[in-house]
Amino acid sequence: MITQAYYDKMYYFTTLRRFKHEDALEMQAAIQQTFNSTYTLCTHCPAQIEHGQLMIRTWLETQTIIESITPMVETEEPLFNFKDPTTTVDIVEADKVGCTKCNRSKKNKG
Repeated sequence: MITQAYYDKMYYFTTLRRFKHEDALEMQAAIQQTFNSTYTLCTHCPAQIEHGQLMIRTWLETQTIIESITPMVETEEPLFNFKDPTTTVDIVEADKVGCTKCNRSKKNKG
């Protein structure tokens, strides 16, 4: 079983028609890493490149794709759990002190 990203990378090699030297070496490394550790490829020979593509294509037909989704946070709790802010204003005390923001003037209780 392979991931979708790895399947896409291997499928890219089977659909590529113009190989650069780096592409051929990358395909060789992918084949060696995946299913044939002794595989070598001549980067100038079109027949060997096509044979490598055929090997990948037949290998992909036998694989199933899985998607492994790893949770970023291991808990099910929300990240931020704040209480709703509530303000209680004592009207009598506010009248005594006054406020410059809401233009409440100070009441002098004599």
